[in-house]
Amino acid sequence: MKIFKGRIFSFLRKPADINDTGSYTYLEKGGVAFDDKGIIIEVDDYYKLSKKYENTETIDFGSKIIFPGFIDLHNHFPQTQVIASYGTKLLEWLNKYTFPNESLFVDDEHCDRESKIFLDLLNHNGITTSVSFGSVHPNSVEYLFQEALRRNMCIIAGNVLMDRNAPDTVLKRADKSYLSSKKIIGKWHNVSRCKYAITPRFAITSTPELMEVSQTLCAENKSCYVQTHLSENIDEIETTLELFPDQKDYLSIYDKYKLLSNKTLLAH
Repeated sequence: MKIFKGRIFSFLRKPADINDTGSYTYLEKGGVAFDDKGIIIEVDDYYKLSKKYENTETIDFGSKIIFPGFIDLHNHFPQTQVIASYGTKLLEWLNKYTFPNESLFVDDEHCDRESKIFLDLLNHNGITTSVSFGSVHPNSVEYLFQEALRRNMCIIAGNVLMDRNAPDTVLKRADKSYLSSKKIIGKWHNVSRCKYAITPRFAITSTPELMEVSQTLCAENKSCYVQTHLSENIDEIETTLELFPDQKDYLSIYDKYKLLSNKTLLAH
């Protein structure tokens, strides 16, 4: 058992405005007591905790602020090595940098190494919960879940489903995507703090057949999340509606295939 000592700040709910002091709690000389497994037992004034748990080791962070772990609601784990790569337009950037890099995740050793680097970066920045896109390769998410489990992190992740408008090295037929997704869901969803997200990358790389597979996976696995992209830029929106001319807008495509619910995360 240990106690962290420092200034503690935590939100209780979403603030109504800047003067909503009831939306958070702040302890100038606070303490966080946790057990040998890293589970928080109690948060209170440090001196109260030190008396309650006498002879417990204290780690003093001085004037530093102790927050709950941050939550990153959208990222691409396989894009770690192309962060900040220059591109004038989204589709150009994907084809020049992202898709070639994601094709490397066919290799197990690469998946293992990159999952550790990615989670190291998250932890370094205070992120303990992440919603992540994998690559099309099943092992990309396998290794991410394995490493997250080892660290007791909360990870919502899934292999991207994509079967058109990209290089063959990052495409997978709809029927094969169904089978591989079903397998990983059965193995990893709700294991400790690992959650699976059904992940059609975005409408441009999804045929109607793949969208139907996404719909089927959602219907069969109602506790899973869904993540995809929506309206990132004007060119993307125009291209998307050309591919789905029967739909009035971008969001309607996902609605048609019953992918929208309170467990859906739409990036951008």
